[in-house]
Amino acid sequence: MNRSAITNGFLAGVFYAVGVFAIGFMLGAVRVMFLVPLLGTTLAVAIELPIILTASWVLCGRAILLKQVSTEAPVRVAMGLAAFGVVMVGDLLVGLFIFGLSTNDYVTRYSEFANMLGLAGQILFAIFPLFRHRQGITG
Repeated sequence: MNRSAITNGFLAGVFYAVGVFAIGFMLGAVRVMFLVPLLGTTLAVAIELPIILTASWVLCGRAILLKQVSTEAPVRVAMGLAAFGVVMVGDLLVGLFIFGLSTNDYVTRYSEFANMLGLAGQILFAIFPLFRHRQGITG
């Protein structure tokens, strides 16, 4: 493993995160506008979660192929950490600038079950690079 392999993993993580964030932003809009009023926040998040995780799995594989990410664990960890960081910063910025949350409001919302569920999904998203195999990725 060399420095360029880690950099490659990091860049793949950024690519992965941007794609997932875009899909998550669209799904989040549907969730907030349509599902939450009908079903409540927790059920709406529970419905959205398998959809975004499936998209994440696919995009993770695409990012690995595109950047030809090494199968070495430190490289995959770099990819996952970069992806998690980008998604969390994006989520924070949306909270602050679109929903008008304070930083304290953003952090304390994770005490609500629906947001804990969402965070668990984000953690799964971050560890997907460790479980995706480089060879044979078709979707």
